[in-house]
Amino acid sequence: MLSFITSSLPATWLFRNLGVLPKIHWRVMPRLTMTYGLRWDVDVVPSSLRGPHVNAVTGFDLSDLSSLALAPSGTPPYKTRWGNVAPRIGVAYQVSKSQNWQSVLRGGFGVFF
Repeated sequence: MLSFITSSLPATWLFRNLGVLPKIHWRVMPRLTMTYGLRWDVDVVPSSLRGPHVNAVTGFDLSDLSSLALAPSGTPPYKTRWGNVAPRIGVAYQVSKSQNWQSVLRGGFGVFF
């Protein structure tokens, strides 16, 4: 069975995202720099300004896709999460200071949403 959802109205959807990342750069030694911070991300549920709503599904189970179905119109596809706080840390070490050849070794870690 093949299904299509069509609309004669042009759709205008609104996607909103807010991300804040206060971070600190700290020169530990002349050649070693650390950067660390805490990022806060909010992905607000998309909405429709004009045309059809953003569709959501129910019964999503990878082991049994036969239960997959469209949710009732107006059901948000996901809930806005306000607690997405993620630490970030980075390190940079200047290996060589030569005028002819400069190299920097970098590494980092972060949690992402």
